[in-house]
Amino acid sequence: IKKALKTTDALSKIKALAKNYKLSDSVYRDHILKLHSFYSKEKNKSKFMKNFDIKWAIKETLTSSASTISNNTNGRKGYIFIKNFYEKIGTEGSKSLNKMKVVIDEYGNVVTAYPIK
Repeated sequence: IKKALKTTDALSKIKALAKNYKLSDSVYRDHILKLHSFYSKEKNKSKFMKNFDIKWAIKETLTSSASTISNNTNGRKGYIFIKNFYEKIGTEGSKSLNKMKVVIDEYGNVVTAYPIK
């Protein structure tokens, strides 16, 4: 856990925010599926495996005690959650990806989710 998230109180608030996350249909359909689904035609984007339950994995990533949590990058508000699923959940080119990255904003809304190495 990064320096800014070391206080137990701050971490508890972030975990509570993540536990009550919101995933809008538009973010799921128009961003996550459009860019990262198995059927996506977007180039240079990681893709989930066919039939992988993305919504389940988002919930797992945001609520698992095994996930790592850090502040969002580049001055953006919100938090990054990363969970290792210890099996192939996606690909990027010929690379197998077994972790998932989920970003939520400061209100608990899912901003994006995709497989990473």
